[in-house]
Amino acid sequence: MFVSDLDGTLFQGQIGVSEEDKAALNNLHDQGVEICIATGRQDDEILDVANQLGFPVHRISQNGAYVFDKNGKLLYEAAFSLRTAKKIYEAGKPFDFACQVSIGQNIYTTKITKHTASVADRLLVPLIHDPDLWEKINEQNVPGKISFIGELDQILEL
Repeated sequence: MFVSDLDGTLFQGQIGVSEEDKAALNNLHDQGVEICIATGRQDDEILDVANQLGFPVHRISQNGAYVFDKNGKLLYEAAFSLRTAKKIYEAGKPFDFACQVSIGQNIYTTKITKHTASVADRLLVPLIHDPDLWEKINEQNVPGKISFIGELDQILEL
């Protein structure tokens, strides 16, 4: 099995896989090597890459929150407990960061800033703006991934 990340690996300064990398992955696939994409991105973004490649891939998305085999069978799924998710959110609240949250296959942000706009430009799925997001977090809507977006010096204080 060959496993690759996307950002900084298959996506090198661009959104999408280069023709050279596509050819290399197709060569491996043609030799019977299983291909897996492991990334912090959403599963739908990995599916977009698989479509670019022209064959199904095993998928690990949202930093391990979801694992699918190449046939689309869900092998593993994890999310924060409601208590942990709220504690993470509360830890970042005093810093007034934009909070980016993945729930299922959707990505939400609590506010649009220059930083979240920059992130949105690099996504293959929409970033959904919802300032009241944390009021909607409950046992049925628990994040699998939580990110704070802001200035590095402030994030390091967190």
